[in-house]
Amino acid sequence: MAELIEAHNGNGAFMSDAILPTNKPARLFRNFISFVGAAIAFASLTSILFLFLIELTGSTTNPYLGIFTYVIFPSFLAFGIMLIPLGMLWERRRRRKLAPADIAAFPVLDLNDPRRRRSFLTFAGLTFIFLFMSAFGSYRAYEYSESVTFCGQTCHT
Repeated sequence: MAELIEAHNGNGAFMSDAILPTNKPARLFRNFISFVGAAIAFASLTSILFLFLIELTGSTTNPYLGIFTYVIFPSFLAFGIMLIPLGMLWERRRRRKLAPADIAAFPVLDLNDPRRRRSFLTFAGLTFIFLFMSAFGSYRAYEYSESVTFCGQTCHT
C-alpha cells in the first residue's frame, strides 16, 4: 500500500493545508448577464419539458397549452441562450479595457489541447441537440397553429 506523503513548507504547516495561488483568471461566464441568461434558459427549458409531458399524458385539453409549449417558452429559451454569449462578450470587453495586454485580440481555439477539444465537442453536440429540438418544436408549433383547437378555440373566439 502506498503511503501518502505531504510536503512540509518550512513554517510548520503542510503544503496540502495551504491555499496555493492559481494564475487562472475567472471564467468569462461569471458575470451577471450570463447568469441571468442561464437562469432564463433553464427555467424556460424546464417549463417546456413539463408542459410537453402534460401534453403527452393528455391530462388536460387547454387550448393555450400549445401556445406556451411551442411558441412563448421557446422564445424565452432562445433569448436566455443568446444572453449567455452576450454577457461573455461584455465581460471580455470589460477585461480587455482594464488590461489590454493580458487578453488577446481574438480568442484562441487550439484543438490539440484535450480540454479545449472536449469543450468544443461538448458545445458542438449540445448545439446539434438544440437545433434538433428547435426543428421538432418549430414543426409542432406549425402543426398546432394549423389545428382546429388553435383556430376554433384559441384564435377565433
